[in-house]
Amino acid sequence: MTIYNNFKFGVEIEFTGAELRTVETEMQAILAGTNIQVVREGYNHVTRNHWKITTDATVTEHRNYSSGDGFGGELVSPVLDGVAGFIELEKVLDALNSIAGVTVDVRCGLHVHLSWADMQVQQIKNIVKRYAQYETLIDRFMPNSRKANNSRWCSSIAGDRYPLRDVASHQGSLERMANLAGRYYKVNLQCLSRYGTIEFRQHSGTTDYTKISNWIKFLMEFCEASTDFSESATTSYKRKKKIAFGEIREQVAAQGWDLRFANNGYKLFDANGDFVEKLTMETLETFYVDCPTEWNKAYQTAELSDAFVTWFAGHFGAVEADSLTRGISTEVQTYLTNRAAQLAA
Repeated sequence: MTIYNNFKFGVEIEFTGAELRTVETEMQAILAGTNIQVVREGYNHVTRNHWKITTDATVTEHRNYSSGDGFGGELVSPVLDGVAGFIELEKVLDALNSIAGVTVDVRCGLHVHLSWADMQVQQIKNIVKRYAQYETLIDRFMPNSRKANNSRWCSSIAGDRYPLRDVASHQGSLERMANLAGRYYKVNLQCLSRYGTIEFRQHSGTTDYTKISNWIKFLMEFCEASTDFSESATTSYKRKKKIAFGEIREQVAAQGWDLRFANNGYKLFDANGDFVEKLTMETLETFYVDCPTEWNKAYQTAELSDAFVTWFAGHFGAVEADSLTRGISTEVQTYLTNRAAQLAA
């Protein structure tokens, strides 16, 4: 649990099924005697020291923005800190789930804010690039309503609509980085200037502590692993080129070498233009985990195999292979694997 103490976090939990005035009254009664306060408020974006119940435009029916009345809405946390924050989150969710009628539907989402000491621009760039890189794999942990571009409230950051190149090349401050992209993406940078956080908006609505806590832990571990991310070590990422073996050719090109198609195979040339070796199609196919059959499919995930890492190291030296699961705890991996299986069933 040590890594989780490196982070502060906040959650926005959208729900339906009950009047907000009732949710406030009953949660206050359940949590009486604790140090946890729950207050219903008019709609606002102010971070409080208490849990805030308020309306949400996508969920709340017959809402009153001024008074915070309505049917269904949003429960917003104060800034939570590490392991202690998880303990408080579980208590609050137990209280919320004890209220008759509280539920979620396809309109609802879960938003997570993360921050840590001395946040750096390069760290945020790495997180965004890796999230885009592995977005299709992360989509497996979500229902269809939150995959790809299926929700206008959490659009893909791997597609043409997101300015990934601008983020990757940004040389300014965190505050200026916040202006590079809109709010309604799976990863929202606008919070960097307002709250000093990075927001993850992809998860579907839930009030289940197991789902929420494992998603937050995954995000924390993902961000931690991204701080030492090296693009040259990448072996699994979103396809950038609509050509066969494009991932291999990109990695070779990054070393100043060239892999060229020739006579039903490929020839490898070094930085001086000298021929090194010929690779057959069959050999190149072994460099993939489950070699893709649709080479021209845009934004398809490609995962390079251990055979590729070994071959690459033979020419360019050993590199640390990157993957979505790098730095992710066994506990969280197991949860996500099971969730993906349940959603696929």
